[in-house]
Amino acid sequence: MSKHSRVILVSHSSSALNRMEEALQDDTTLATSRMLLNEDEFSPKTSDVLTTDVMVVALTDSWEQMLAVITEENKTGTRPATVIVGPDDEPEIIKSALRAGAVDYVGEREDDNNLIKAIKEAAITKLAALGSASDLTLFVTPKGGSGTSTLVVNLAHILSEQEGNRVLALDLDIQYGNLPIFYNEQPSKRLSNALINEEPIDSTILDACISNKGKNPNVLATYSDQVISPWDLNTQQVSDLFALLAKKYSHVLVDLPRSIDPLTFYALERANKICVIVQQTLSDMRTANQYIRLLLDQGIASDSICIIINRHEKRNIIRMQDFATAFQGFEILLIPNDYKRVNYATDNTVALVDRWKTAQISKSLIEVSNKIWQADATLKSSFFSGDHGSKKIA
Repeated sequence: MSKHSRVILVSHSSSALNRMEEALQDDTTLATSRMLLNEDEFSPKTSDVLTTDVMVVALTDSWEQMLAVITEENKTGTRPATVIVGPDDEPEIIKSALRAGAVDYVGEREDDNNLIKAIKEAAITKLAALGSASDLTLFVTPKGGSGTSTLVVNLAHILSEQEGNRVLALDLDIQYGNLPIFYNEQPSKRLSNALINEEPIDSTILDACISNKGKNPNVLATYSDQVISPWDLNTQQVSDLFALLAKKYSHVLVDLPRSIDPLTFYALERANKICVIVQQTLSDMRTANQYIRLLLDQGIASDSICIIINRHEKRNIIRMQDFATAFQGFEILLIPNDYKRVNYATDNTVALVDRWKTAQISKSLIEVSNKIWQADATLKSSFFSGDHGSKKIA
């Protein structure tokens, strides 16, 4: 999850934007951008607005038109939380702003701290509206071929034994996503088709894209037979999708493609946990290190990231100490190599823990599941604690 609240400052007045930027510049928890409006009608549908947590609007003489647009757009419930900055002694404007859906109103002459407080409270309101209590866990391999999909399938199965059909496995690779294949399921509709056709993402569309309905976990199919670029997707559809998933499921496990694009970054910014999957090779280690540095540079909190070494072998020339040095400060979890069982389970669409309950790989999968999710109930500030057979890196 991002360590910043993303804030966009909007106004027809450049001087108003300058004042707000100056008021917020020393607060390192706020990542701000600005939008200077011209005479054209303001549209909150732009990606710059939709991908932020809080929109701060400084009103000018055209305040009625601005509030009318905000009123209409806030009806969807997926917009940024809105804070209005306007005249101090205009009760009618203040009432209109609150009726428009603003979560707070700050007078132009109020102390800068009041503006900062209003923005931070608005960010909390936005997280609550998105269903932040829902757990979003991402699994990604920067190098590819590290068995990420197999891990997602089996961990989702373990979690669903406790949570029932409130668990969803989602593959965000909209071109080649193949999670339904692991379950031998085919949905009646694919999410990618709805995205391509820019259909509203609602419960009806989502239910049609869900496979494995009679079992646990649910699986959301995204792959497409057409050539589709994540850069061409409608940002509002993506926002609606994640908001809907947060309401419908207690846990969403995402098989994330290793590319950084608008779709994957939207997920990265909102994730409770990001599990980076690697194998015991020098190239995996280097690529994962590069990927993690990129995440940190983009404002992703370091305590939301962990490393999972898949297909681990004790006799490998790349030792555990090498990973401890390379990923100092991050939790490292281990899944042992068991090619025959994994290959059989994949070919026959069975869960490892169901077929081989006492095998070491099954025990390790259960330990990793406990490590990632059971800590949520006991430790809110960090999801890694205790000693479930993983190695803690100081």
